[in-house]
Amino acid sequence: MKENFIVLGFFLSLIPTLFSLFYSEILNYAPCLHCWVQRIFLFPQTFLFGVAWFRKDRNVFWYSMPLLLVGTLDALYLNYIYYFDPNSSVCDASGVSCVQRLVSEMGGYISIPMLSLTSFISLVTLLLVVYFYNKENKIL
Repeated sequence: MKENFIVLGFFLSLIPTLFSLFYSEILNYAPCLHCWVQRIFLFPQTFLFGVAWFRKDRNVFWYSMPLLLVGTLDALYLNYIYYFDPNSSVCDASGVSCVQRLVSEMGGYISIPMLSLTSFISLVTLLLVVYFYNKENKIL
């Protein structure tokens, strides 16, 4: 696990990045303001984990976690708006709605906001597990 967490983190960040670009560039789903904020914090993860993989740098935790935590907070807020209080959302000037249901599968679990939150939580969980697992070994 301790040798492969960077590779796993790379793919856990690459796949949602590609899906996000697919939704916006191929399917022409315009991202809302919160989606843009989450992209700011998710897209760099692919490069951070990619460079860490190339350099075998296990300290990726320290420069990845702050970005992931901010992205997770925004994803939590967007999911709250999306599922529980859609009328509280003020759309940005472009007119793109934060609560428009573009993708909804498996009884509503699979939605763009939930996919984003799942990606952030997966990466945060991976980093925390590796951090606490290796704490005695002083790897991180």
